[in-house]
Amino acid sequence: MTQHEIRQLALQGIYLANQHPDWSEDEVSQHLQTSMNVKSMPAYADELISLVRDHQADLQPAISQQLKKGWTWERLSQIDRAILLLAVAEIKYSQQISAVGAVDEALNLCDEFGDPKSKRFINGVLAKFVD
Repeated sequence: MTQHEIRQLALQGIYLANQHPDWSEDEVSQHLQTSMNVKSMPAYADELISLVRDHQADLQPAISQQLKKGWTWERLSQIDRAILLLAVAEIKYSQQISAVGAVDEALNLCDEFGDPKSKRFINGVLAKFVD
């Protein structure tokens, strides 16, 4: 499985975990394995899901502070939230990818999962997290 495919799986796990906050990480992982027909979850996908869940209390406000005036966290689509959480978690807490690489991956995920208008918006938010 490629790194991009692992991030696709992690994104779907983050989205699922946000939809079912009462589910354990094992439940999220098991549901993904079943629904995506994956024999076992890649370790990095699990790590990314854990990073977001463990740091969501810090990530969400950090992202919210970077939104343009008039925008709130609640106004964002669920998939845009998940993409932003994944990317900012990688930028802030992962050593597996550079900040620029994390932004590029997030933009690729926008192409696949997001609304076409979201890509530019997400790029603008994530640019504020890149040194």
